[in-house]
Amino acid sequence: MKKEKINLYIDLIPFTAKKAGAEIYSSNFIKYLSKTDNSIFEPVLLLNKETLDFFNPEKKFKYIACPINPHKKTSRVFYEQFIVPFQLDKKKSLFFSPSNILPIPLRIPSVVTIFDLHWYRLKNLFHKKEIHKLSYIKSFIKLSARKASKIITLSQYTRNDLISILGIPEEKIVVIPPGVDEYYKIINKNEARDFLRKKFNITGKFVLQVGETHRRKNIPFLLDIFEKMNGQNPLDLVLAGPPGDGEKEILNWIQASHFQKNIHKLNELSKKELLCLYNAASCLILPSLYEGFGLPIVEAMACGCPVVCSDSTAIPESAGGAALLCDPGDKKEWFNAITKIINKNNQRKQLIEKGLKRVKQLSWEKTVENMLKTFESVKL
Repeated sequence: MKKEKINLYIDLIPFTAKKAGAEIYSSNFIKYLSKTDNSIFEPVLLLNKETLDFFNPEKKFKYIACPINPHKKTSRVFYEQFIVPFQLDKKKSLFFSPSNILPIPLRIPSVVTIFDLHWYRLKNLFHKKEIHKLSYIKSFIKLSARKASKIITLSQYTRNDLISILGIPEEKIVVIPPGVDEYYKIINKNEARDFLRKKFNITGKFVLQVGETHRRKNIPFLLDIFEKMNGQNPLDLVLAGPPGDGEKEILNWIQASHFQKNIHKLNELSKKELLCLYNAASCLILPSLYEGFGLPIVEAMACGCPVVCSDSTAIPESAGGAALLCDPGDKKEWFNAITKIINKNNQRKQLIEKGLKRVKQLSWEKTVENMLKTFESVKL
């Protein structure tokens, strides 16, 4: 007799079609889950109007289309918290949220991925008008962490934060680093440069920063370093990623810069565009104050792009000894590190080789396998 599968409800309701960290993590999970021989779970995707095709383009999985606009947060939160929990089949079912927060009235066992706790660590970066939003996120993350049967996190650093800040029992937390999408690899550098020249008019040597323009990404610090560097070396800077809470400040800074023509601000990018940026860049720079992992670090490494990144939070774990680490407050240290990578071929070559070895340790196949094992460990 064929064993009945367990319903695995995967909550993708909060997401939009922008390509930021949590969306990339979730879309890769879905992509590689579809390639996995899974005899225990029947995935059921909970989708909104905007993400119907984004997360399930080939309709490989069952799905529930939720009639909400993810950009209208109040109605979305209401629907997710007070409608969804009562629509799901309670028999042989498990709920998974890859976005920090669970529906608190949920009546079935659950697993949540919590990426980091920067809302607790970097309270000073939030403006007064954002206090209500901050209070909501902090409250619901704490409730979700307590509600969940298991918590998946991407780094040992965040695991320690969950234990020390929220008092979560350590046996409840599983550290599963993300993989690196196989799409990111070394391609012909000249073809990548030619593509960028035609698409974005990027013609010279450039350094790259990838990620949403949140304040914790420390981009004004990077812009200040770039201005000092450009006084000595002709160099461009590419900021690639969707707008975040620090967008306005960054745009104002760029507008006032003497090197405005050398700064390229790119928002929504396709995977091909990002692949070419990684392959053509002189280096990736990540001066972030707080990361729960730092996916651009390993994506860049997979493309043979050397990396300079912060020595704080989970970032050294992600880099795995294959990047130059700098204090996110020491401009001189960053200036010297970036200059070294650009001008010293031996240093550059060594970092590229180390990066390619580091990437081999991270695969989405292994990540999905470990996530499924975690789901299986939950008592229904």
